[in-house]
Amino acid sequence: MKWLRKKKQTYTRNIMLLGRKLLARNNLEIADHCLDALSPDLTKEQKQRAATLRSLINEKRCAGVHESGGEVRGTIAESSLSTPLSLCLGDDLSETFCKEENPCVDEIPQAEQPLTEPQTYIVPALSKAHNTGYQYDFFVCHSTKDSDWVYYSLLPKLESANQLKGCISERDFPLGFPVLDNISNSIENSYKVLLIISQNFNNSCWCKKEYTEAIHTSVDQGQEPKIIPIKIEECAVPTPLRPYTYMDAINGCDWDRLVRNLKPDHL
Repeated sequence: MKWLRKKKQTYTRNIMLLGRKLLARNNLEIADHCLDALSPDLTKEQKQRAATLRSLINEKRCAGVHESGGEVRGTIAESSLSTPLSLCLGDDLSETFCKEENPCVDEIPQAEQPLTEPQTYIVPALSKAHNTGYQYDFFVCHSTKDSDWVYYSLLPKLESANQLKGCISERDFPLGFPVLDNISNSIENSYKVLLIISQNFNNSCWCKKEYTEAIHTSVDQGQEPKIIPIKIEECAVPTPLRPYTYMDAINGCDWDRLVRNLKPDHL
């Protein structure tokens, strides 16, 4: 039934948001339990996001940053799938996840109140770029509405797994400088510019400024093209970018191919 499908979608979305919030607060064991509580019949994209979130949890656990005040926070031993929710969410949030609607009602029930957006966890920046002569191996041009894909898919694969130093505005732009200057300097000092193409990207005037700057920088400096377009959803490719070969990441990204193009000595 429609109302049941909607309820499952809302439940999955809230569980993922809660997992990210717990990760940001270093409650790693509880975040693990929340992911265990996800339904097995997730979409491919939801499974990919859950796997990425779990890898970030494991990475943060290995780094030892889950300790707080000399003790590990959020450890629940021998818990069932439903137990962590009732123990960890509190009265107000447990109602959101555990509330039962009357199955005899034909109307779609009102959507539960969404959780407050958690603090975003971004992979820490590396100290040195792989490509000699550049401050960054890649600059990411993306819409802020696609930040989840950048933070939880792109950066862990390129930075954590392959030791490539990236530049994203939210983490790496120096404070107090004009935004346009930060864009120009970051593009000029990056080996490649990754364009995360989506409908959000197409609607963003800032993305247009950034990819236009990247194209002009390559031409002005007589360099090979800097840009690598990456298409993450079905949408039109902006006219100025159509001459360039793009990577299709709609149904999964070929990370090995992308890494080879960011490490020219590995081609």
